[in-house]
Amino acid sequence: MSRARDFLDVLNDPSGAPLRGSHPADTALFRLLVHATFADGRVDPRELAMLHKLVPDRTDQEIRNLVLNEARARLNIAELAAALPDQESREEALMLASFTVAEDEELHRREVGLLSKLMDGLGLNPEA
Repeated sequence: MSRARDFLDVLNDPSGAPLRGSHPADTALFRLLVHATFADGRVDPRELAMLHKLVPDRTDQEIRNLVLNEARARLNIAELAAALPDQESREEALMLASFTVAEDEELHRREVGLLSKLMDGLGLNPEA
């Protein structure tokens, strides 16, 4: 099981169990989540609640600031790919990003663009 799957399991856990331990891919995966959350230019309350599951020790404002600060930089997909060296972890990272953009129940063209770039950058585009 990949670390992206661990993130998905936490986000899908109604008990609110936190992410356990640390992993070298954590920073890259959290950056992916932040970019997926803010791809449409806003942070929906459902997205904020989702991020709280991963950083429960932060306030809403601290999470919003974290998202805004991180979103200023471009998502480094090469860095993400390096942190996810196998096909399974890359596929699960794409699932994680898809889950994240769907959280607010609206699909924005910039979110679609992010997912498309992610597929290409992680070598998951079947047309490439």
